[in-house]
Amino acid sequence: MTVEYAESASAWSHGLGVDLREEEVRSHLTVASSSQGIWQANLRPMFKRPANWLPEVAARVRYLLTEVGASISHEAVNALGFLLEDPIFEGTPMPMLSPAGEGGIAAEFRRESVELQIEIDAGGQVSVYAYQRGGVEWEGPIDNLPDGIEKWAWRLGHGSPLIPVDG
Repeated sequence: MTVEYAESASAWSHGLGVDLREEEVRSHLTVASSSQGIWQANLRPMFKRPANWLPEVAARVRYLLTEVGASISHEAVNALGFLLEDPIFEGTPMPMLSPAGEGGIAAEFRRESVELQIEIDAGGQVSVYAYQRGGVEWEGPIDNLPDGIEKWAWRLGHGSPLIPVDG
């Protein structure tokens, strides 16, 4: 995919595009350990590259706005673009998008035993519902997400896709 194609597929009103250059970012790896093993690590990707599904997400946002007529604020679209273009989402399944509330938008990620629902209100405020089978369930502002968004994106990117159940 060329950069020009990806940029033309962008729905972000403030001109954010998708840059797919193979530009390496040498981030440092932070690891803290104890006698019990590693308990903290920097999970940021080593390459500055957004998720390969970002142009499809941009097309879906455009579809919701132009074809469906969804009322989604510029602030919500901008916040979604800012969040999803972060390279931490590379390797995750593409989120399902839908309008949310009055002028907001929601992105829902699912994989095996992990679910992450991100809702952005009309003012651009981000809240999250996070679930992991085995006892982790949380809802609140993204800044308070236990383990942080990087670890939840990592969990989404390291599992087998959900297999639909016929029923």
